[in-house]
Amino acid sequence: MLRSLHIKLVLILILLIVSLMTVTGVFLVNGVSRFYMDEFSGSMESFFGGNQQLSDALYSALDSAAPAESMSEIISSGAAALGIDGRQRLFFILDGATGLPLAGPHMDRADAVDLTPNILRAIGGEAGYAVSAADRVFDCAVPVGERERRLIVYICDLKDSLRRQTSELVRIVVEAMAFGLVISALLSFLLSKTMTTPIENLTRSAERVAAGDFSSAPEVQSADELSVLTRTFNDMSAALHKALQEQKQLDEIRREFVSNVSHELRTPLTNVRSYAETLLDTPQYAQGEGGEFLGVILSESERMARLVRDLLTLSRFDYGEMDWRVALVNFNPMLSKVCGAMRLEAERRGHELTFTAQDALPDTYGDKERLEQVFFNIISNALYYTPDGGKVTVGTRREGDTAVITVEDNGIGIPAEDLPRVFERFYRVDKARSRSLGGTGLGLAIAREIVQKHRGSISVSSESPGGTTVTVRLPLQAEEVSC
Repeated sequence: MLRSLHIKLVLILILLIVSLMTVTGVFLVNGVSRFYMDEFSGSMESFFGGNQQLSDALYSALDSAAPAESMSEIISSGAAALGIDGRQRLFFILDGATGLPLAGPHMDRADAVDLTPNILRAIGGEAGYAVSAADRVFDCAVPVGERERRLIVYICDLKDSLRRQTSELVRIVVEAMAFGLVISALLSFLLSKTMTTPIENLTRSAERVAAGDFSSAPEVQSADELSVLTRTFNDMSAALHKALQEQKQLDEIRREFVSNVSHELRTPLTNVRSYAETLLDTPQYAQGEGGEFLGVILSESERMARLVRDLLTLSRFDYGEMDWRVALVNFNPMLSKVCGAMRLEAERRGHELTFTAQDALPDTYGDKERLEQVFFNIISNALYYTPDGGKVTVGTRREGDTAVITVEDNGIGIPAEDLPRVFERFYRVDKARSRSLGGTGLGLAIAREIVQKHRGSISVSSESPGGTTVTVRLPLQAEEVSC
């Protein structure tokens, strides 16, 4: 779900709104706090620092019989200008040496007085107006008189108003954030839909094209970049469809040509071979150079006949016209028979051809003749491409419900760059050697077709030099199936 581009866009926009609202809220709260602090310290400094008449009155109060009470009366007269309300903002007259409250209209709340940095500064003889958002209260402390008879005018703000304003501001920000989230969710949903819908349509069309369906194309609904992409995709799809149609026509023509040529060549080749064999059986033609020439004609006609036979086999595969004769077969006796038939050819080349069955294999259903053709092709390749005096080993084993047949040789091997193409039609690794040995380049292609029709697989591994191993895996089918 979260991998959807639509959901990602919605989440990104919502997170953006939350981040903006949070940052805005933090700045507003800090701004209100800073304004309140500046307003408090500014008004205190203006009242006490620029009022000479007040300063003279406070100093005169020191000579009265009750200086603390006299100062309290003087400050009370200016309480309105200082914002003193008896609830949030209070004032006291403090002892200049200890900072303890001596007088004031709010002595019942004297526990609100702590030895703040401003009071300590006033005890030292300097006025303290510094405030911080981290302080429990905002305060100012103004010393009056010399050390021996010093009193301190102390005004403190309990920050109740600031807390209420901050709380109200946070509430407003949270409500605005909640409202903004709803609006942003709706808008982001609509925005993401306008972006993702064309992409989703394009994706579905691409999936249909990948499956070979070119019947529908995504609509171009606007003139933005996504529409340009859609038009480009439609053009590409049309070009690809046309190319595939042309390729299918060419493949059909090629298959038909191969099929027709193979059928047409089979009869004259049979006649050439028959006449050559007849002439070789006639002594007057079989002697001297004439006999050699007839031998060449017979040999080449046999090679052409093999090529035509292989082409006809592949043509039947292409058109689905192969005649399968499915019956019970056992791989071990079948491979033993194939190796026996190939033994004379192996001995002629000085090869050691061995067959080893590691496990007993049950009877299974398959086309015995076609399967023998597979292993004739594979073993022939191993014999032909192994230098004289080599070793070819055929082995079988069972892996669960699968028979594994390997044909291993110690021949010239196959270069790594050629391995992916060894099953292609007419592909030959060593073309000169293949032609000299009469190879057509179709043996492994035919083998793969037959193995795949039996629901199996065939693979080749090799080191050049170092030999080649062909591995065929065929299912042990307990019930008869059609190839």
